[in-house]
Amino acid sequence: MDNDLLAERIAAILAHHAIGAASADALLPQALEILAAMRAPTRRMSRAGADIPVGCCMTNSSDAAEVWEYMIDAALAEAKAVAAP
Repeated sequence: MDNDLLAERIAAILAHHAIGAASADALLPQALEILAAMRAPTRRMSRAGADIPVGCCMTNSSDAAEVWEYMIDAALAEAKAVAAP
C-alpha cells in the first residue's frame, strides 16, 4: 500500500491504532465504510463549503481541494466540540 488513496490512508491509521491488526490491507473494508460515512456532509460541513471566500470560483482542482479541506476541517471541529468536556 502506498497510501495514495484516501481509503488506504484511513486503513493505515486504523491499523496503527488497532490491537492485533495484521495489516492496513485487512482494515480496508472498514476504511471504505468510513469514506461512505464521510460522503454525506453534516450541516456544519455544508455551511463551511458554502462559506468559501469570494473569489474561489472552482475553476481548477486546487479550488475543489480547498472546499474539501474547509468541509473536513468543519467536521473535525464538530467532532472536537462534541468530545470536549
